[in-house]
Amino acid sequence: YLEADGYVFENITLPLKGASEGAATETRTIQMRKIKVGVVSVLRNIYFNSGQATFKKESYDELNKLLSMMQGNEQIKVEIGGHTDNIGGTAFNKQLSKRRADAVKKYLASKGIAAARVTSVGYGENKPLATNDDELEGRELNRRVEFIVTGN
Repeated sequence: YLEADGYVFENITLPLKGASEGAATETRTIQMRKIKVGVVSVLRNIYFNSGQATFKKESYDELNKLLSMMQGNEQIKVEIGGHTDNIGGTAFNKQLSKRRADAVKKYLASKGIAAARVTSVGYGENKPLATNDDELEGRELNRRVEFIVTGN
């Protein structure tokens, strides 16, 4: 997890390979992005129960990182976008994605972020990042919540 004033936080998961006797090192270069209108970031660790808009407990770290960024940059406004895979009906997916985006907005508001700073949109299955042909490299990536900076 990386954060710096005036930048979008980055949360990256690194796969750990099998145990070894020696120390292993992995080097990654991460380019942080300044907070400015149009910047989009996927909230990678927000999880919901299947078909629902209730957070799983492991979502709160990521939600709190978004909260911290919003608190530290009081001038910014964001759109929270909910997205689904293509399993289920189109109308249901659009409604579900909206409810999930609303849940993020409600969480931020419950922690003191002004409602006027956050909008929520449900995109359903209309903006996939990957094919919906398989679970791990497709549908799982498409089920996401992201934010876009809309004002500063």
